[in-house]
Amino acid sequence: MVEFLKLRIADPNLLRIIGRVLKGGYMEEGKKYKIDNGTPHGGIISPVLANVYFHFVLDLWFEKKFRKQFKGQAYIVRYTDDFVLLIENLLFKVK
Repeated sequence: MVEFLKLRIADPNLLRIIGRVLKGGYMEEGKKYKIDNGTPHGGIISPVLANVYFHFVLDLWFEKKFRKQFKGQAYIVRYTDDFVLLIENLLFKVK
């Protein structure tokens, strides 16, 4: 994940902090748990990672591929890990 983040984040200090948070695990009822991948639900780093990931996976796909297929207006509204597609006309060109 850190290699993917290097494409979007140039600050080595921020990358190091993100790497530590990802390896940090979580605590529940006073007991520490290690995690192999991902982040705990509600983790403080999740919104940052979601925004970086969705920039490449969702935003660019929507702009470069999806929006061009519709004859009317099409927009995406996104907040951290949620999004809504607003589409004026569902008729689209089939390639």
